[in-house]
Amino acid sequence: MAKSITLEQTGWEVSGEVYVTLWGSGGGVIHMTPSFVPLGQLTRDNIHRSINDGRFGVQSIDRADVEISEVYGNPSFRESCVVSYRATLDVRHPNPDMVCRGIA
Repeated sequence: MAKSITLEQTGWEVSGEVYVTLWGSGGGVIHMTPSFVPLGQLTRDNIHRSINDGRFGVQSIDRADVEISEVYGNPSFRESCVVSYRATLDVRHPNPDMVCRGIA
């Protein structure tokens, strides 16, 4: 007989790339540090709060290509949870008061 397992969705993972302005001059693209948003709390504001510069420390985050994925299991144990890609959002002007820049 085949074994089976039941997984329960615990939340969402917000990840992706940000287009940034560097200190001094120039720009670039940086991978965001993935953020976990608990189930039932995926709001526009929480998506903006999850946008970050990967702790690089930039002058500004100008745009973000945000990937939203479903998380099943315990996100604290990355190896034991399942992340399933769901959608990509193009955030043209992230709220500068909500995004995270530098070391948090």
